[in-house]
Amino acid sequence: MYPADDHACVGPRPDSDHSLYVGQRSDGTVDYLADGDWHTTTFLKDATGPFAFKDVLLRWRCNPTGAVAWEQQCTGGETVTFDDFSMGAHHDEDPPEVTLTTPPDGVTYYKDLVVVADFACADASGMASCTGDVADGAPIDTSTDGEHEFTVTGVDNQGQETTVTHTYDVITPAPALTITKSVDETTVVAGAGLHYHLTVANAGNVPLTGLGVVDPNAPSCAGPIANLAVGASTTVSCAYTTTTGDVGLRANAAAAMSAEYAFALSNIATSTVTPALPGAPTGLTATEDASTVDVAWTAPASNGGSPITGYAVYRDDVLIHTTDGSTLGYHDTGAAASSAAHTYKVRAQNVAGAGPASNSDTAIVDLTWKGEVWDVLNGTAVVNGDGGVDLTRLGPGQSWLHLVGQPDINDDHTPWVEFSYTDNGTSYQGIDMFIDSTRPVDDPRLQAGSLFACGALGYARYNVPEVEQIVYPADDHACVGPRPAVSHTVYAGQRSDGTVDYLADGDLHTTTFLKDATGPFDFKDVILRWRCGTTTPAPWVVPCSGGETVTFDNFTMGDDHDVVGPHITIATPADGATYAFGQPVLADYSCTDDTAVASCSGDVADGEAIDTSAEGEREFTVVAEDSLGHETSATHHYTVGAPPTGHAVGTVTASGSGDPLAGFWVVALRTDDYRLLGGDITDAQGDFDLVAAPGDYFLYLVDASGDHASGFVGAPDVVSVTPGGSTTVDAAIAPTHGSVVGTITDAASGNPIAGAWALAIGGEPYGPERLVVAAGDGTYTLPSMAAGDHNIGWIDPTGAHATRFAPDSMDVPSSTPVVVAPGAATGADGALPSQTAAPGGATLTGTVTDSATGDPLAGVHVFALQAADYTMARGAITNGAGEYSLDVAPGDYDLAFVDSAGAHSMEWFEDQPLDGLADATAVSVPGTADADLDPLTGAVGGTVTDEGSGDPVAGAWVLAIGRNGPTGGAITAADGTYALAELPVGDYRLAFIDGTGGHRHEYWDDHAGFADSDLLAVTSGGSATADAALGH
Repeated sequence: MYPADDHACVGPRPDSDHSLYVGQRSDGTVDYLADGDWHTTTFLKDATGPFAFKDVLLRWRCNPTGAVAWEQQCTGGETVTFDDFSMGAHHDEDPPEVTLTTPPDGVTYYKDLVVVADFACADASGMASCTGDVADGAPIDTSTDGEHEFTVTGVDNQGQETTVTHTYDVITPAPALTITKSVDETTVVAGAGLHYHLTVANAGNVPLTGLGVVDPNAPSCAGPIANLAVGASTTVSCAYTTTTGDVGLRANAAAAMSAEYAFALSNIATSTVTPALPGAPTGLTATEDASTVDVAWTAPASNGGSPITGYAVYRDDVLIHTTDGSTLGYHDTGAAASSAAHTYKVRAQNVAGAGPASNSDTAIVDLTWKGEVWDVLNGTAVVNGDGGVDLTRLGPGQSWLHLVGQPDINDDHTPWVEFSYTDNGTSYQGIDMFIDSTRPVDDPRLQAGSLFACGALGYARYNVPEVEQIVYPADDHACVGPRPAVSHTVYAGQRSDGTVDYLADGDLHTTTFLKDATGPFDFKDVILRWRCGTTTPAPWVVPCSGGETVTFDNFTMGDDHDVVGPHITIATPADGATYAFGQPVLADYSCTDDTAVASCSGDVADGEAIDTSAEGEREFTVVAEDSLGHETSATHHYTVGAPPTGHAVGTVTASGSGDPLAGFWVVALRTDDYRLLGGDITDAQGDFDLVAAPGDYFLYLVDASGDHASGFVGAPDVVSVTPGGSTTVDAAIAPTHGSVVGTITDAASGNPIAGAWALAIGGEPYGPERLVVAAGDGTYTLPSMAAGDHNIGWIDPTGAHATRFAPDSMDVPSSTPVVVAPGAATGADGALPSQTAAPGGATLTGTVTDSATGDPLAGVHVFALQAADYTMARGAITNGAGEYSLDVAPGDYDLAFVDSAGAHSMEWFEDQPLDGLADATAVSVPGTADADLDPLTGAVGGTVTDEGSGDPVAGAWVLAIGRNGPTGGAITAADGTYALAELPVGDYRLAFIDGTGGHRHEYWDDHAGFADSDLLAVTSGGSATADAALGH
């Protein structure tokens, strides 16, 4: 192959070393190696088959002629160097084989580990060289972390080369692992299982061997686990059964370690172990002691993992008590006395609840009643809320209460027993009282009485001891039920002669009623027997099956039979005595009886003051009852004289001016208890004359109109009223309101404008407060104005003058308020510029009424403003029929309606509100324009009566107290009625006062004090009702 371009290889050329190899294969082809590049080729000329190398020429050619550009010419003297000549009889066709044993490819070694290189080279023609990065058997490089290479190169004698490179990693050993713990359950009850999962992972750079898990709180999770390669993990699952000792927040962690000293502690897996129910208490006993039962038990073996908080005690499967956790017994005093046994059980409690019941035990309970112990036959007995005993049958047949133990009432041989009962119509032959006696052996039980709920049934009793006959109705159907409930009282008491007093429902009989009672005997046993019919032998017999109830009450007994009631002695009040009004008189009385006095009570307790608070005839009664129920009463009559009186007189004036104040309420309050005991109202000269019982008083003054301050006279000052005397007390009261006065004149001439209107206007939205008409000399007065700022305006209703607002403004917002001081007359003159009055010629009429009642409103000012520019055209005032008439020119006008008394809201025509001028409907003249104004006030009315008798109280004062003090007052008529009219809308408290002092004052609704009284709402146009009943 020659260069395509002869000039491509034009020299000079650099020195180059070249290596040539020629070797013949067995098939005749030749391998040609030129500078290390192998070529299998028939390169040798005519090399068409096997041939022998018979001659070897190393030829160096040159061109002496330089025939082509790239040829070098040679002339002699040039030099070439031959080297490394070799030849052989066997051509090697394959490169050498290199075996690299250590380091293996991809292996990892620890840093600074001594690793000896292990490699070899082999070739059929022999090895020219076999070299590695270090000599075979020498240590390879492990001095630095990271990836390393190790290369071995083998060259055979034919110059063929083989290179093998292995990579290996060098690391600094860092064994590490992680352990993660989880639990399936967040909350379990003690005794349930917790299921844990432990995941162990090799987080280091070396394999881990000899691995093991340690888990003290879950032993089944512990133990050896399989070796872990780098990055590998394994999970161990296990279960743990909780115990009561685990109650609470159970925190569990585990640890793992390896032979390489890798160690890790897991996260904490938490679960809440709640207490289990406690076990059953043991050894329960129920021991009766008359009407009580002592219950005792032993604590359960297990508390469920939580302290015992209490023990629930059950009687007959009903919870009756819960003790604390340390108490192992209960004294049951509430068990119903019964012939049937009560069953007791106990359950222990902890925060988880109540555990299983203990063993049970039974007890039969007797009845404790009236200081005695009774056992019960065929029934259950319970002391009721009235102190009696309800006896309920458990089944058919008779039931009874039996007195346990012999009564100690026989010493004087006149014992007695009494009781009462209420038969609800279920008895057969009533209630029997049996009394055991020392009498004949053949009949030791003596029947003391039997009564029936049917009046036609009963005993016929004879004074012959041997005879006792039960009398039945002539008609068996006379007492067929249902029968009404009837109360009966039975009493039996033995006299010293052996006869017996038998008291049946208050009817006392002296009789030998007791069967076989022929002489004195002892009461040794008492049974209250309740019989019923089981076979219904007669129509009037009421059958019983169980569940019926009878009530016993008032059981008493004694050892001294008494037949008369108590003796009463009343020393004070003496019968027929007379006492002074209010005189302290202490009751003095006593009661005595042969047995015992059960009660002794008078109209007041002994030693307390009797009633001398009102003149007239009085009674004093004492009632006494002995222990047998005998009652006595005694009554004395006495008279209370008229009370002495005195006077408190004076004059009430306005402070500053000294003007007398009429209509002021003057109230006398007793200093020790502030009770109202008198009052009066000032006359036109401000004078009052208050009559009261002798004593010390505070005087309180009230202006019902609210124009003056209410309050005590002085600090307050004590006013002493003496019998028949007269104490002078004058008072000057500060006003709370003032007035505005002035003159309305023509601005140019100064002449007065008669009939002009003066208007007081409040703050925004500038509502009218009061409106008056100037007198003929132009003067005006706006009275009873609240202290403070007011806008004052002046209006000529004829339209001949322009409207102005003080001091000289065309509208309210730009005017300056006039300051009204209490008790003062503040001056405000108005000078109105003249203007051409609008012509008349047309008439506008209408009627103004109250929107709530429809009644006509007199004195309402009607303003007609030009609709175009709102200038004043004309004004008019409604007459008694609520009618007005305006003479104006034809056209459109805006009309305003203002109640001069301030009792109704101001509005524009067609019910537009005060600030609705822009929306007002214009009225075309001539025409008609009516208006109905909403009232700004309401009314309160009612009746004041005497609390005891209900009679009307005439002349009582009723005061309405609003947010800013008294607002209105009234005095009741002869029938006790009153009316408070034109009260501003709002909430009020009402005070009711008897000026005579004959009744206590109070606040609505039946309250003694102002602070806790009820608010009464007064609504627009409404009429509220507030009655009062005054006590003494």
